[in-house]
Amino acid sequence: MGGLGKTTLAKLLYNDHEVKEKFDLRGWAHISKDFDVLTVTKTILESFTLKRNDTDDLNILQLKLEQTLSNTKFLLVLDDMWYGKYVDCWKNLTDIFNVGEMGSKIIITTRNERVAATMQTFHPIHKLEPLHKDDCWSLIAKYAHPIHKLEPLQKDDCWSLIAKYAFPASNYQQRSNLKKIGREIANKCGGLPLAAIAIGGLLRTKLSQDYWNDVLKSSIWESTIDEVQPPLLLSYRYLPAHLKGCFAYCSIFSKNSIIEKKMVVQLWIAEGLVPQPESEKSWEKVAEEYFDELVSRCLIRQRSIDDLEESFEMHDLVNDLATKVSSPYCIRLDEQKPHER
Repeated sequence: MGGLGKTTLAKLLYNDHEVKEKFDLRGWAHISKDFDVLTVTKTILESFTLKRNDTDDLNILQLKLEQTLSNTKFLLVLDDMWYGKYVDCWKNLTDIFNVGEMGSKIIITTRNERVAATMQTFHPIHKLEPLHKDDCWSLIAKYAHPIHKLEPLQKDDCWSLIAKYAFPASNYQQRSNLKKIGREIANKCGGLPLAAIAIGGLLRTKLSQDYWNDVLKSSIWESTIDEVQPPLLLSYRYLPAHLKGCFAYCSIFSKNSIIEKKMVVQLWIAEGLVPQPESEKSWEKVAEEYFDELVSRCLIRQRSIDDLEESFEMHDLVNDLATKVSSPYCIRLDEQKPHER
């Protein structure tokens, strides 16, 4: 299930100071549903080298990846692995990964338990004489890596997460007045952290009982539009008109893309999405305020896998929402599949 926090947990490990010190090289690769063996290999290589590779020769790419990892203790995160052809791709890559130093680690996040189970099976085969039961269990424990299945948030934790994003730190009185309605809204989020964060970003825009009741009783909670989560649809539904266009425009960025604030501001202005300022503010200042508002509403977030202050991204489910709402009038031509919407 998307939105439970698998990627967030992986990022916490990836960015941990003690973890960083244990590895010579770190890489992060988002493995989308449409990836092929060539693209997976290229993505992993570029994540390690931080350099773009223009070649589409799989043999050359795999050789470069092997040279990069040779005698190096590395950490690799493969984010959002899907079942199917990527299992075969994994088989092709294991020999390359084995050139790394002892202690190298690969973290895989996935929505499919079959993927996690399959990834565990590709270890060296040890032909042994029959073991005693205790020795057999010790050997299994030595080579088996745990699968961490994230559970939905408890109701109280879900409300706490909503409140964290909905209220200013010092606004205790309003938090108390809206707590009952807020808990009812939290119960509709299904324990998903992404849903709670999005709803918190929405509710903070107007701390009134009428507004929160309107959100609580919205028919959108019962919506099942193309598997887009209702809390995300609500976040879009309550956007001001000028922000809806700016948000939909962000569908031009593919999943896991780096969104540079300065570039987006200039694109919005060039496309006429920012009206002429009525005050002494510049076009750029108004557009920056639009961008900051989308960040405040948790529809765009600052990247946590690099140190660039102006570097942002969209959660893949939020990206799906942007693609959905922009589909009547916007087509993204992907490099790999230019014919698809």
